[in-house]
Amino acid sequence: MNRQPRDDGEIAFNFKDGLTIKKLLVTKRHQDHLVNGHLAIVKLGEKYELVPTAVAQKIRTRDPNAVIVCNDAVEGAQQNADDPYADYKIPDDLDW
Repeated sequence: MNRQPRDDGEIAFNFKDGLTIKKLLVTKRHQDHLVNGHLAIVKLGEKYELVPTAVAQKIRTRDPNAVIVCNDAVEGAQQNADDPYADYKIPDDLDW
């Protein structure tokens, strides 16, 4: 009921489920929301769905194994001024 539509996703978002690396095709907006902790990935049977983090937290109380990715919410992340790599962005869709 609370899952987010992702029919037009073109960006591969890689995540770990147990010992397996999985991939979902998401939009740039969904990718940003996943990274910033506004969306989460939950497992429904053999499928993976995007849901708001608040919904994922409720699911986690019922079935902790169903929530696969749920990052902490980030509101305007602050960078350390002494970080020599602050100008380099690490891609979330890094292929290995």
